Amino acid sequence: MIEPVNSTTPPTDPPRRAWRYWVAGAVAVLVALGTATAVALQPQPSPGPSRSELALRSAQDDAARLAAWARSAEGTRQTTAGVRDALASAASVLGRQASLLASRPGASASADPSRSASSGGASGSGASGSGASGSGASGSGSAGSGSTGSGSTGSAGSPGEVVARLTASVDARLAALPDVDGPTAALLASLAAGQSLQADGIAAAAGLSPQQPQQPSAATTATGPSSTPPPSACPGAPAAASPPATAATRQSAAATIPSPAAPAVSAASGVSFADALAAVDRAEAASEYTLETALARSAQGSSDAAARAAALDAHRRQLTAVAALASAACVTLPAQDAGFAVPQGFATDPTPALAAVAESAAESWAQLVGAAPADRRGAAAQGLFAAGKLVAGAAPSSAPAFPGLPAAN
Repeated sequence: MIEPVNSTTPPTDPPRRAWRYWVAGAVAVLVALGTATAVALQPQPSPGPSRSELALRSAQDDAARLAAWARSAEGTRQTTAGVRDALASAASVLGRQASLLASRPGASASADPSRSASSGGASGSGASGSGASGSGASGSGSAGSGSTGSGSTGSAGSPGEVVARLTASVDARLAALPDVDGPTAALLASLAAGQSLQADGIAAAAGLSPQQPQQPSAATTATGPSSTPPPSACPGAPAAASPPATAATRQSAAATIPSPAAPAVSAASGVSFADALAAVDRAEAASEYTLETALARSAQGSSDAAARAAALDAHRRQLTAVAALASAACVTLPAQDAGFAVPQGFATDPTPALAAVAESAAESWAQLVGAAPADRRGAAAQGLFAAGKLVAGAAPSSAPAFPGLPAAN
């Protein structure tokens, strides 16, 4: 006898239960869409300031504070007439630097340059608060922190204090060079060169030992100084600069003195590092030739002869620095011109031509800073510092606020 088999299959759900799952899924989709819409409608936070903007804000605030500090020191009774003149020159240059930075698009409100140092105008950190990557004057690559409130020596308002604060500001600008874009690097290096000139002027007037900024050697690279790179450092053929004849380097007021192929802050306009090196090499060669010609016509033992001989040695050191930079960067420089035509009236008074070639060389160095890779900007800035001193020596009556950037002066 066969027993009947009992079915164990559960009964099916009534059809009315299916709609509950459908409704739950639809609600979940609507909730997700509503949440996504709410998030999309939220205002997006504006991006923070770039490293370049932080560096410019810090430079602007430091220049304003230093101008106030120099004016405060100028008013002290113990300073001599020569020191007061040097402090007044520094206050004027620093004020012009702060004004130019404040006039740039999007500039923040700077510290009031008229505030005295005793009221805190020269003692705080930069308005940007913290830098992009460390302290400004320590050489750690900061792009934003102020520098004029630390690392100084001497009594408040003394020439030594002003020199120390200027040097700290210079160090902060140099430390920011690897972190910013090319045009900003050229501007910061030029500003630092102008401040270094003022620090040297105050130190000389007050009989102080000049404080040297933290500058790398002219051939410093990411791996250290080297005038000739090892064979493995230059794989393949070295980069070659464009021939100077096609670089439009013969334009100037005298039509015979070379000038850079592009404005000094035109790193973004396509000037390569190799071409910028070639422009510096040619400008320094023109300075050397012009000084040699002027020195040959100077009275032996005269003050002009001594000054021109010193300038000639300095320009030759600049040429050595250019060659070291080119070698370290595996760049082949074009052959130098055999000579340069001097302008009319040179035999009577070579001073204008000498000033023009010095300014041309400074412009080419400023351009080089903007075109250089981040790890070579410090070395290029050192060349700009030396060129700024040569410009000031060729025209002592007008120390530039921005050496190498004539449009900024």
